[in-house]
Amino acid sequence: MWRSCGRLGAARVPVNAARRWSHTSAAQTRRSFLRFFQEGDHAIVPSASIVPYQDPSIPFVNAGMNAFRGVFTGVDPPPAPRVANVQKCIRVSGKHNDIQDVGSDGTHHTFFEMMGNWSFGDYGRVEACQWAWTLLTEVYDLSPDRLFVTYFQGCPQLGLAPDWETRDVWLSLGLRPERVLPFGPRDNFWEMGATGPCGPCTEIHYDHHGQGARGVNQGLADLVEVWNIVLINHVRTGAHQIEPIVGSTFVDTGLGLERLVAVLNGHTSNYDTDLFQPIFHALTDVTGAAGYQGRFGPGAELDTAYRIIADHIRMLVVCVADGVYPDSNHRVRNVMRRMFRASMRHFQGDQVALVEAAHVASQILSQAYPEMGQISTQAEIILDFEREHYQHTLNHAENLAPKLVQRCPKAQALEIFDVPQIYDSVEHFRRHHRNAEVIDENMARFCIQSYGLDDRLLNLVSHVTGIPLKPDLVCSEILRDIHSKTKTDSAIWPSKSLYQSVPPTDDQHKYTYQCKGNAYGFPVVISQVQSVFSSKGHPVPSLSDGEEGMILLDQTCLYSTAGGQASDEGLLKLDRKGRFEISHVEQIPDSPGHLAHFGKMVGGVITPHEKGRLTLNAIRRIKLMQNHTGTHLLNSVLNKILPLTCQKSSHIGDAHFRFDFSIFNATFNLGTIIDIEKTMNELIEENRPIERLTLSKSEFQDLDNVVQIPGEHYPDPVFVVRLPNGHTEPCCGTHLVKTGDVQAFAIVDSSTPVYGVRSFKCVTGEKAVDTREAGIRHIERVFGVKEASDKIDATAGESVLAGMVRKLKKEKENLRGNTTIPYSVRMELLTVIDLSLNRILPFYRKNAKEKVLMEFDEVLANSCDLPYFVHLFREQSDTTVNLNAMVKKIKNKPVLLVIRNNNFFSFKASIPDELVSETFTAKKWLDVVVQPLGLVAKAPQLKKEDTFCGAKAPIVNVDSAVVEDRLQLAISMAQNVTT
Repeated sequence: MWRSCGRLGAARVPVNAARRWSHTSAAQTRRSFLRFFQEGDHAIVPSASIVPYQDPSIPFVNAGMNAFRGVFTGVDPPPAPRVANVQKCIRVSGKHNDIQDVGSDGTHHTFFEMMGNWSFGDYGRVEACQWAWTLLTEVYDLSPDRLFVTYFQGCPQLGLAPDWETRDVWLSLGLRPERVLPFGPRDNFWEMGATGPCGPCTEIHYDHHGQGARGVNQGLADLVEVWNIVLINHVRTGAHQIEPIVGSTFVDTGLGLERLVAVLNGHTSNYDTDLFQPIFHALTDVTGAAGYQGRFGPGAELDTAYRIIADHIRMLVVCVADGVYPDSNHRVRNVMRRMFRASMRHFQGDQVALVEAAHVASQILSQAYPEMGQISTQAEIILDFEREHYQHTLNHAENLAPKLVQRCPKAQALEIFDVPQIYDSVEHFRRHHRNAEVIDENMARFCIQSYGLDDRLLNLVSHVTGIPLKPDLVCSEILRDIHSKTKTDSAIWPSKSLYQSVPPTDDQHKYTYQCKGNAYGFPVVISQVQSVFSSKGHPVPSLSDGEEGMILLDQTCLYSTAGGQASDEGLLKLDRKGRFEISHVEQIPDSPGHLAHFGKMVGGVITPHEKGRLTLNAIRRIKLMQNHTGTHLLNSVLNKILPLTCQKSSHIGDAHFRFDFSIFNATFNLGTIIDIEKTMNELIEENRPIERLTLSKSEFQDLDNVVQIPGEHYPDPVFVVRLPNGHTEPCCGTHLVKTGDVQAFAIVDSSTPVYGVRSFKCVTGEKAVDTREAGIRHIERVFGVKEASDKIDATAGESVLAGMVRKLKKEKENLRGNTTIPYSVRMELLTVIDLSLNRILPFYRKNAKEKVLMEFDEVLANSCDLPYFVHLFREQSDTTVNLNAMVKKIKNKPVLLVIRNNNFFSFKASIPDELVSETFTAKKWLDVVVQPLGLVAKAPQLKKEDTFCGAKAPIVNVDSAVVEDRLQLAISMAQNVTT
């Protein structure tokens, strides 16, 4: 039997065959949905990534419609007239924030799957309702007596009439009137945002236990919404302005997989389904904890912990599969910390259990998303890294808490185990904003970025510090701004009204260049000046010889600063007289199509409509291309050598490039850096071609194994760079055409700016060649000094030992921070020097110490008749000399000793008790010497400053002449007291 579904000519659904489709498991339910709509001529499209494409307003895809937002807004063409898919979604922020409810009930999740069908002007409400009713009642075999539907009852304030047509569709399908219920805008009018597409929706609800119509939309666990059908036929233009869409309308439907599977299996909790139960079993098997009982409310803490861990581990594996890691997304980190807390409280923090739960979750989801079957290792690495980082943060908070409570008594209300990161925030406010009247946007932004705070935690900081939040402060807007990486540019930009009538700059020629052999040729572009502005952004009629400013051109071949790459420099040679020397090119922030060329006019006058020949600085461009291609080669090598990594950021200049990346808990040492350099130079020597592709949004999304920076948004069309080893990245920068043109590569510095992140400073091209050659020269010189030092032993004379120590220390100083040689060479040579110093320094120090002691004994013998002892040692020691022991040798007289000791000036003063007076104490005596040096004499623990004090300062901060002069005053002071 075949049933016609939809308008004339719509595909017919084989209902009898459909009834034979099994759908008790999640996998079967998902397949049945897609098969049903495929039979109905819908194109089946894969789920988009959870990272929104071209939408910085949200951190994650949180609804099925996000993948088609560009279609709804008229930016993108539809992939097909009618489409169906199952979309991965995450809700952890904004008004769609379910995280605090996750675990406490049976329906809220951070990650969920949204099944949906879509019509892009192909069919309307009639067919959409028929598709839904047929699938639920004839394929999934739900009883119509358990179903209620709702429709939009209208809104007079918005001028919207009731949706009688949808009501009539349901009645025509055989529903009784008492099961077709009207509701207002809160429940039955869907909106994309404050402005944009919107329209009435109709929902299908399932009644588990006969609650009846009175239970619909009342938030009951046993009367739940299963399907929402939206007719997008209006657009919101303002707070109280909604206008009908002229032309085609869209249908957008959503059916939550987790909730549907629960309904099909007779459960009111989604956690009782096969999407979660295997994860519970894994936790029980590994930890030996009592099994999951499905309880809620007081006394159900263990079951709540089961649900939190199972939900959050699913979100984690989805994020890992789509390249979103907690070190680059604080929301993921906060979710993981909530999971760790549940694990520590109820499962003894068993890390093996979490790893096994991640493995099970990834295997369950891999049935629909094959990429998740390959991420168990990555998930384990991230779990271990984040657990260690969380414990480190927790320990830090526990150490800080007593001091913080003492300073801010309200901090006692904080639960350290729940919000450890808040302690650093409160301490920051106490130190830097004690007198602040309100917490403004900049202060909030710092805490959000530095400590991962959200609205709740920021309000808690306000309570503890007593500093109110600024009334108009909206945390979610700050988060959105941070996520979209909006920056305040330092340039002074002209008002938009001054250039909005000027056509955008055509910059396609920045990618136009030829390569013949090893030589690159760049085009000359005939450009016309559109507008002229002063250096302060004011429109001016002209710039004369020597004046600086900015110009807008109709077309350019210069690359503007973007994607981490610095801009080109260039020259506009005017057809008349003079030239405009361009120092840099920037996109005007609120109008990126307009490119501002900053520079200086030389030898003439430049005015609007002037024409000239525009050329770029080819030497600088090639260096930029070498460095930018170098970043992609480096990223590919890191992904090959490290078990898991993720690019954090890069900055590409013509002299070098900096590349920051995550290393998590991977072993990373000097050997790793040497391997990276070796592999990089092998790729360069292969001299294989590099592809640069221009792809549409759909073509880009169809690519497999594309490496992206999490949260980065790329323009449409997307420019993609593909290396010979298959490594593929979206990139708008300028690149070489073959790897050999990079010439050479060297890492000249390595640092750890934050926990779990490495930062490389790298060079390419001729500079890399020079760097490697300089490294060879340093190796030869240092090993020459080492060979000479190897011949020295304890019998060597003082001058020989001192000379060799000076040589080795000089070489060490030359190497420290030296970025003109490879980092690996620098670190290896520093090790060689340290080994040589460690071998001969004991000989030298013993000799020097003996000379200091001899000097002391000699001076002491010659001054036994003096009633005081004041001495500045001539000898300088590279080892610590115990002045305290010397002071103790001198009885019954004031003693003041000064020595240049191990790169420090050390001062000691001692006075017998019987000589202490109001005007003469050890502190007052020593302060005469050290106060002019910016020092303060202090007594060590268990000593009185009246009788014993000391001071210490680096030699570089002390003027020896001042010390000698002040010692004379100290002698005079002692003479006055002792005579």
